Amino acid sequence: MQEISKFTLQPLLAENDESDATHSKLLFESKLTDLELEGISLDAQYQYESKYLLFVSHNSPFADTLHIYLLNESFIKIDEWAISALSESEWYMLRNLKITDNNQIQFSFFGDDSWILTVLKEPQMTFPKLALLSSYWKPLRFAFAPGYLQLRATK
Repeated sequence: MQEISKFTLQPLLAENDESDATHSKLLFESKLTDLELEGISLDAQYQYESKYLLFVSHNSPFADTLHIYLLNESFIKIDEWAISALSESEWYMLRNLKITDNNQIQFSFFGDDSWILTVLKEPQMTFPKLALLSSYWKPLRFAFAPGYLQLRATK
């Protein structure tokens, strides 16, 4: 896995309200793709084999959700996780990113949490669990199907 800088986001602005963007169009090497993602800040991006891993947030220390997308080489979402805090008293910011193995990243998002994300070579069934001060989940279309991303809280 290697860190890259090939992607950017173009926030989709609500009509007459530039501060209300919650989704973005994805650009690859400055060219618009057909993909729309939830979030407006591309906080980190990696390539693992022919797949792309994107960490996207809402660019606010008070926005409490981090979206993690795995895309194939055609920029189609093949897996996705979201992490959200159960407490509204924390600051939210992706930090302490560290590649710990060829297919694994450790990171923090709020408080003193710690997460490990593994990109699997073959899809497997993974189920969201309640962590101490947070919850994490897959969108419905990925929730009951084998996925490439395995996410677990370590703290």
